[in-house]
Amino acid sequence: MSFRATLLLVPVVLAAAQEFPPISDDDLREARELLPPPELKLPAETFHLDYNYSHRKLWETVAALLGQEVLFDSDYPETPANVRFRAAGEPARQVLQALSVATGSFIVPLTPKRFLVVKDTQQKRQEREPVVAVVLTLPDPVSIQEMQETARTVQQIMEIQKFGVDNGRRMVLLRDRVSKVRPSQHLFEQLLGAKPAVVIEMELFEVRGNGSTRLGVGVPTSSSVTWLSNLFRNGSGKAKGDLYTFGSGDSLFGITMGDATGTAVALRSFGKSLQRTFVQSINGQPAQLLLGEKYPILTAGYFGDTGGGQGDVFRPPPSFQFENLGLSLKVTPFVHDVDDMTLDVEAEFKLLTGAAINGIPILANRKFASRVRLSNEQWAVVGGLAQDTSTTTRSLFPGLSNNTEVDNTSMLLLMKPRLLSLPMSSTVKQQIFLGAETRPLMPF
Repeated sequence: MSFRATLLLVPVVLAAAQEFPPISDDDLREARELLPPPELKLPAETFHLDYNYSHRKLWETVAALLGQEVLFDSDYPETPANVRFRAAGEPARQVLQALSVATGSFIVPLTPKRFLVVKDTQQKRQEREPVVAVVLTLPDPVSIQEMQETARTVQQIMEIQKFGVDNGRRMVLLRDRVSKVRPSQHLFEQLLGAKPAVVIEMELFEVRGNGSTRLGVGVPTSSSVTWLSNLFRNGSGKAKGDLYTFGSGDSLFGITMGDATGTAVALRSFGKSLQRTFVQSINGQPAQLLLGEKYPILTAGYFGDTGGGQGDVFRPPPSFQFENLGLSLKVTPFVHDVDDMTLDVEAEFKLLTGAAINGIPILANRKFASRVRLSNEQWAVVGGLAQDTSTTTRSLFPGLSNNTEVDNTSMLLLMKPRLLSLPMSSTVKQQIFLGAETRPLMPF
């Protein structure tokens, strides 16, 4: 009797990476010319059977019951001994598969209402079993590496005779006997099935604080000398400010002195901002988020002679490129099961420093990379994006002063993933019937 195999999705480790041949135009032309074998049109009801006939009579009786016409291969033997065959409430396809095992035969569909019965031997498999070619077109979310790994897995399990991969056109060619190609096609589709989708809720907290302190004493930096004897004799003016006198009589002079000043100033400011957003991705594919703006950065320009008064010289226009200033975030989810996943986080923070070389501004760049494993709808906090700047200015003379300016910027990123679809490990897999190793099951 035939057995049923449920294929588990397990990683396959190969000793050396196998390179598949590319798909040529001749291969595609051959795949179009090879028509798919017909499928039998069988009734939908179930059957209860209990017969004790020879092989040929069993096939003729069951075929008539299913509304089919049966033909036998020219080398199909006639067995005189009877075979007891029973079926209790089995569908038509299961009845034919069980009868194939019981009689050591396989069937080749000729039309939807006619099939050929052939003795199941290795030689007859090579002669009578149809050869088909199938071209599979892969979806866009599948990466080249994932496609290559899946192709190696399918080729190793099913031992396909001709297996081609076209990375550019994202196609896979399978060519072999139909008993191998059909299960390989189903296995390939299951391995590259729909990936689980994840939506990630992000909240970015930015806290900014700055302060300045100014302490100092100001002393007079200038003074004036006045001849007081002439000023008092004429009575035509008066000195301004505080006077410090010296001398007497006609040699009486006065010096004006300014007032000393003291300064004490302290300023503090604080601000915070909150930005909330949602990004969606699938398993293994990065989701990117940019919080900032694009700034043009000069990369090349002409700074030579402009002609020296002997006419204009052609100056080529400058070239520049746009840089993303602000926070650039990339998050890649990897779903393990319905309650567990891993997030790969890469953050980059770019700012203008205010300095430039040859007109090209200098950027301050900070990068952060981390990996966190958490449960579904669990918050994760990512820190480390902080910047502290302190500037101190001192003056000793003529005024004693001390100025300090402090700028602090801290950012916290909160992430909460939520699974939108079930991963492959939690979905119901389609069972693939393979048959015995020496007698693979024929699809019909």
